[in-house]
Amino acid sequence: MTIRQLTSGRKSLDDFCVLFHGENDNGRIYVKPYEAKDVYAALNQVAPYTWSEFFERRLTAKSAELPLGGAAKAGYRLAYTDKPNIFLGPWALDGGLNAIASLGIHVTADGTVDDAVPASPAYRGGISNGMKIVAVNSRRFSIDELSRAIGASASRKEPMEFILDNGGYFSVNKVDYHDGLQYPHFERIGGVADLLSVIAQPRLK
Repeated sequence: MTIRQLTSGRKSLDDFCVLFHGENDNGRIYVKPYEAKDVYAALNQVAPYTWSEFFERRLTAKSAELPLGGAAKAGYRLAYTDKPNIFLGPWALDGGLNAIASLGIHVTADGTVDDAVPASPAYRGGISNGMKIVAVNSRRFSIDELSRAIGASASRKEPMEFILDNGGYFSVNKVDYHDGLQYPHFERIGGVADLLSVIAQPRLK
């Protein structure tokens, strides 16, 4: 998106790939080492810019902010709704529940927490990898029951309550979460050209 912006849409990442990877080699396969400065030099031929600083901010420096600048320049913002997105399908093949964007956990069909995001609501409530959910809000665990409980959290004043089995030791943990089911989506930004759809179009038909 930065290349497109710098060149008023005349060039894109494709131009860099042709220049950097092609090198007029006529399809010959060979190994050629390169350094970061070579990447920056090729990018500057496509669109002059402070590319070393660009990659320093995105690859080396740390930030709490998601790197969404490219999406915004393409006409989209990140939003959360209670509707699953198409990319969650493979996660559900095992019968589990992807609650990463809400509680911060992924739970398998038998209640095992196989992924817990640090600093998420569930993690702050003491739920971590390897634990097994036995009950949620005083009801026996099932994926449907957990999904309903997360959805109901939006109208529930009390924290969610979990009974957990942690290697044979049982505990009751409270998770202070009240935002319901949350799934990430891209939504259009009004007044900004939809360049993401342009980029996604096939090169050949």
